[in-house]
Amino acid sequence: MSLQLNSGIVPRSALQGNGLWLVHGGAGPQDPRGDRAIRAFDALDQLLEHLLDTNHLDHHPSALTQATATVVHAVHLLEDDPHFNAGYGSALQGDGAIRVSASFMESTKEKFSAVVNAASLRHPVFLAHHLQEARFCVLDGLAADKLAGELGMKREDLVIPERYERWRELIKMTQERQSLTADGTGTVGCVALDTSGHLAAATSTGGVGNETPGRIGDSPTVAGNYCTKNVAISCTGYGEQIINDAFAARVAVRVTDGMSLEMALQRSLEESKSKSHGLAAIAIAQTADQIHWAAGTTETYFIWGACLPDGKRLGRITA
Repeated sequence: MSLQLNSGIVPRSALQGNGLWLVHGGAGPQDPRGDRAIRAFDALDQLLEHLLDTNHLDHHPSALTQATATVVHAVHLLEDDPHFNAGYGSALQGDGAIRVSASFMESTKEKFSAVVNAASLRHPVFLAHHLQEARFCVLDGLAADKLAGELGMKREDLVIPERYERWRELIKMTQERQSLTADGTGTVGCVALDTSGHLAAATSTGGVGNETPGRIGDSPTVAGNYCTKNVAISCTGYGEQIINDAFAARVAVRVTDGMSLEMALQRSLEESKSKSHGLAAIAIAQTADQIHWAAGTTETYFIWGACLPDGKRLGRITA
């Protein structure tokens, strides 16, 4: 198990347009040089090009801030892309059904909202964002599906042939007691900072694949997605391990207590690595004069991208 960290510092005066943001397309044990990983990396590259040429508020005019519009729009597009394990094309749970989860948090309210194991919902990030206005802001699958219907969100078949065949393969391997590899790499997330100093974070997933129906991972929890006035974090990897490490919240507390983002993420990753925990995270933190960004992992595979004042940056970790 390796540890890799990419980071940088940007003067606040350099921020412009849509601000600064990072996206990720998941981490995990899959072959980092395999066809599936390459296709996901190329899809993330195309997404970055689209986001660079788009006013995100045009797509989400109801968003409270530019940062909110950015993360919701980015995750929405990733949920539409079957190369990732979120929304359309998500991994199937043990009973052959898709159940999706997503969460959202931003810096003006510092309020966490999420949907957990919603069925047939192509864009769970929309519902997670909508719940910012609700008294009860974290809903299970039944309540989320009911609310989605009331809001006019149509139910859709999210299964694609590749995921279905992979599920059949996993079922067969289970019956034959062969060792399994997860089908759930490809959780997506985005963190953003706008020119007004607002932060936001959103994360969306289809789970690990072939799990016990109803299993809950890190994405709809503050271990996997967290945002304060100082820092925004989105995680991916083995959900149970991320929850056990309270990873996103742990990084946020360290930053709030005065540690630099780079050091906070480095130390948190080192602690996870010491327990052989596989995970990855993207993060943005701000001080009075500087913006810090970072992307790091203990996994052998992690894809991420960033929009920085000096242009687009793509990262593919294949250690």
